Amino acid sequence: MKTVSESEYNELLQLRKDKEKWDQEKNSLISQLEWFRKQLFGKKSEKHLPLDSSSLMPSLFGEELSSQEKAQIQEQAKQLEHKLTKVITIAGSRKKIDKIDISKLEIKEIVLEPSDIDRDKYVRLGEEISDKLVYIPSKVYVQRTIRPKYVLKSQLQIENPLEQTFKIASLPNSALKKCMADSSLLTEIIIQKYLYHLPFHRIIQKFRDSGFIISNSTIGDWFAATCVKI
Repeated sequence: MKTVSESEYNELLQLRKDKEKWDQEKNSLISQLEWFRKQLFGKKSEKHLPLDSSSLMPSLFGEELSSQEKAQIQEQAKQLEHKLTKVITIAGSRKKIDKIDISKLEIKEIVLEPSDIDRDKYVRLGEEISDKLVYIPSKVYVQRTIRPKYVLKSQLQIENPLEQTFKIASLPNSALKKCMADSSLLTEIIIQKYLYHLPFHRIIQKFRDSGFIISNSTIGDWFAATCVKI
C-alpha cells in the first residue's frame, strides 16, 4: 500500500474543500435560474428544465431560450405594450366631440363681428369656429358660430404700441361651458328622461332618426352636468 505524504494529504483535503465550495455555488446558481424562470414563465415552464442539473453548469449564463419561452416573452411584451398604450390613451386628453357624427345635419351659420372694430385699422386675420347642437322639436341642426379674427395693421402697431393687437367677438353665454350641446338640446334630454321616462338608448335612437349619432357616455355626461346646474 502506497504511503501518502503529509503534503499530499493536505492537498487532497484542500481539493475536497474546494469541491464542496464549488458544489454549493453551483446549487445556488441553479436555484436562482429556476426562480427567474418561474417568475418569467410560471410553474408550467419547469418541464423545460434539464433532468440532469449538472448540464446547466457549462451554459448557465449563455443558455438559449426554447422556442416556446421566446414566444411567451414576445406575447408578454405585446400585452405590456397594449397596456401602456391603453394607459396613455386614457390618461391623455379626451375630446368628447369625436363621439358625435354631425355629417348629415343641416348647418346654420351665425357670423359675430366685433362691435368696436375700426376696419381702417384692422385687417382680418382668420376666424374662430365653434359648433352647437340646437334642438327644434323633431329636428336637430348645427348652429355654427363664426368669429372673424382681426389683427392691427403693422404700421399702426408701431405707431400705437398700447392699442389692442387682436380683435375677436366674445362667444354667447352657454348653459354648459365648452359643451357642444345648446340649452335647447339639453332641455330636450331632461324632458325625455324625466317627463317621458325614456332610457338613454331610446333617446339616442330618436336623435339618430334626426340625423346625428351620439354615444351613451356623452349623453350621460351632458345629463349629469345639466342636473348639477339645475
